[in-house]
Amino acid sequence: MSSRSVNPSAPSPTPEGPGRITPAPLPLGRLWVKPVALFLVFTAIGVLLTASSHPVYGAVMLAFGAFMAFWTSPLRRGLHEPLTQALTRRTDGHGIILWAPSNKGSAQMQVALRSNDDRFSWVNVVHDADARTLTAELGGLDALPIVLVGERTLVRATSGEAIDAVDGVAPKH
Repeated sequence: MSSRSVNPSAPSPTPEGPGRITPAPLPLGRLWVKPVALFLVFTAIGVLLTASSHPVYGAVMLAFGAFMAFWTSPLRRGLHEPLTQALTRRTDGHGIILWAPSNKGSAQMQVALRSNDDRFSWVNVVHDADARTLTAELGGLDALPIVLVGERTLVRATSGEAIDAVDGVAPKH
């Protein structure tokens, strides 16, 4: 699924004000589906292994399941900078990435882009109310990851598109 640019001339997000429509809140409960499923599957495998005289393998599966459930859950803070702080650095050479745990596109982008890359700020929408509002305005959780570069806004962006936007490469139509 490729990204699409959303109103490239739109101004930066602004606080609530007259005439502003407040979007519906994000369904953050949906982010718990994958972690709970992982935990249940690995717990079942661990119990089956333990019951079939393989307690060490069962314990390994339980531990791995617990780790994966935490890693993909909203409990994991991950890379995060408050949106209001990140927006002060919004330029043509700096990207702001809005992401969420257990979002496939967000996970792929985190793997592809190094966390110490100064060209990007990472905003976890689960831990930032302003980021949740902006995400809801741009299409909700299905729009993640969202990349803001200068006046451009990319939804469902890939790491390549984020790098191209920060490096000033014109978007392909």
